[in-house]
Amino acid sequence: MAKIIVKAPFYKPGHKTESGQSRGGYAHYIGTREGVEILRSGMAGYIGERRGSHGLFSDEGVDVSLSKISEEIDNHPGNVWGFIISLKREDAERVGYNFAEQWVNLLRSRRNVIAKEMGITPSNLRWVAAYHNKETNPHVHMMVWSTGPEKGYLTREGIAAMRSKMTNAIFHEEMKELYIKKDAAYKES
Repeated sequence: MAKIIVKAPFYKPGHKTESGQSRGGYAHYIGTREGVEILRSGMAGYIGERRGSHGLFSDEGVDVSLSKISEEIDNHPGNVWGFIISLKREDAERVGYNFAEQWVNLLRSRRNVIAKEMGITPSNLRWVAAYHNKETNPHVHMMVWSTGPEKGYLTREGIAAMRSKMTNAIFHEEMKELYIKKDAAYKES
């Protein structure tokens, strides 16, 4: 079976990349870099931002202002996690995860799993993500934090549980077919 790759670094308050980019700057980068898929629906028309000027998305009904999110992340006194969830191109094509809407649905449907595995109360979970349609590996960048800055942690077991839940969702149909074949083989024996 195909697999997903999940990376989950975290960024402490005041974090700067090698190029001097802040955490909020990273949110800006993932929302506007080349290859990001711009979602036309559900985007806010904030002053200074054209509707559809970036590819960030979040929970249903949450309008995402790139400037406000960048500022919130920069001023957040706790850690911010920067997940990267990736598939090989051929797997993404086969299971329909080669466009943003599928990733939007996946992350929205698994947000409470993420909250649980990170020790964050679901109502305190904040996140934004962007889909990058990279030629070799379509993927999402997801930034996650808690409104309770002292809350949130991530263990290897938590990453494994999130990867498992997302794998089950992405490859649901393939797994269902595999179980049907196994069941048929069992009945024949």
